[in-house]
Amino acid sequence: MSISTLTIGGQDYISYASLAEANIYLAVDPVRMATWGGLTDDQKNSYLVAATRRLDLLTWQGAKTGGASQANKWPRTGVQYPDGTGVSTTEVPLEVGNATCVMAGSIAMDSDNAEAGSTGTNTKRVKAGSVEVLFFRPAAGVPLQDQTAYDMVLLFLEASTVNTSTGSVAYGTDGTSSFDDIDGWGLDRGFP
Repeated sequence: MSISTLTIGGQDYISYASLAEANIYLAVDPVRMATWGGLTDDQKNSYLVAATRRLDLLTWQGAKTGGASQANKWPRTGVQYPDGTGVSTTEVPLEVGNATCVMAGSIAMDSDNAEAGSTGTNTKRVKAGSVEVLFFRPAAGVPLQDQTAYDMVLLFLEASTVNTSTGSVAYGTDGTSSFDDIDGWGLDRGFP
């Protein structure tokens, strides 16, 4: 996809998807299409710019093609698909453009989706009176409120921003914990 310049109230803004691309993409999105279809072009453009800005907060692989003089994070150099194929250094990857459309549609449905994602929690135990909840694994946070958009661009993010797994670990025990099932790493025991 090409970088798009969207005009809102006489001012130009950068977006990773054009209005036409977003209209086509979201016309068949069962979650976002009804809301998106009821918006004016200026509203849609505003949401596309907001989505682009939110995506620009992520930590991407590679470097800006235009260096420090480039305002937005894309296009980039040194970015590859998982199979080793290089990503264009002059355009926005389809996945980033599509994620922009999804984020814009989500922001249109709920403006809170333009905010940063969640950080997760390391809370182990919550107790109120005689009611108690014990969390076995901490919940991992996500950098975007919209998990679908995040999943679409995950392959281009720096490894330091990706935390998608947790092994079997028990904290605060007085011995080795064991588990009835084996986790994804073949472990059925925690650490003492």
